[in-house]
Amino acid sequence: MTGTDTMPALTAPPNDTNIRLGHLDRRALQTLARRRLPLWDASEPLPDVPKARQRQMASRLMRGGYLDRIERGLYRVVPLTGASAIDPIELVGAWFAPEPHAIVGPAAAEYHGLILDTPTTVGVQLARPKPRDVVYQRMRYQFTTAARNSVLADNIDVITGRVVTHIASPGKLLVLLLAQPRTGRFAGRDARLATEIVIRGAATDIWKGVNWPSLIMRHGNRAVARRLAFLLEQNHVDGFESLRPLVGNAEITNFSTAHPAVGPVLNRWRLRVNDPALLGAGVE
Repeated sequence: MTGTDTMPALTAPPNDTNIRLGHLDRRALQTLARRRLPLWDASEPLPDVPKARQRQMASRLMRGGYLDRIERGLYRVVPLTGASAIDPIELVGAWFAPEPHAIVGPAAAEYHGLILDTPTTVGVQLARPKPRDVVYQRMRYQFTTAARNSVLADNIDVITGRVVTHIASPGKLLVLLLAQPRTGRFAGRDARLATEIVIRGAATDIWKGVNWPSLIMRHGNRAVARRLAFLLEQNHVDGFESLRPLVGNAEITNFSTAHPAVGPVLNRWRLRVNDPALLGAGVE
């Protein structure tokens, strides 16, 4: 995954050719260029720059094309090559390096080769609320909140440049997709994506050896266990029987939260198959 925007080299600032860098500006840029991470939070002190002047300096450097704003108070240091595109995976790793995080949703599915389309959104799981989406280089970053243990567990580490980014494993990704919200922008969408990646993963060995009950215990619940068992059985993926003890005998769960509670009920999984796409494909 890469962005598509480009920016000229720093020797020809693209935004405001009247910007003249003073001594403190150049000192600040030299300090930022030596950082391990390509981002700068304007609340972090810079040598010899009074804190009261840092935001003013950031605004000036951004107008000159030396900084690129990601969100309020957070900037990307434009490389000396002038190339402005940054891989979203690298950006997430730099952005949330000090805290637990994991890429989830369509971006994680693409990384694992489980979808064919290139997503325009990057889901990021955090252990704290971050309510607003951020759009940067034509990519929308969307944030979900989970328990710290869930965020930290069952990820793979990906190194891009000098940054380590955590991406949900295929099994964790699938469980999280099936933990659908009852309402909101993700209702229904995640169930469809989960169905797609189960089918694509079943054609490979990606589900081989996955401990489904452990994943449910860390990232899901009873409703998720029912949806997962149904999808695994429907697509002939080994391991669905291991979920039977987690299904329970409580009231029926709908497969999709985005559709009316109408459809055949599978008593063995205490699940109502109410997604028209699944009904159209035939339910065994």
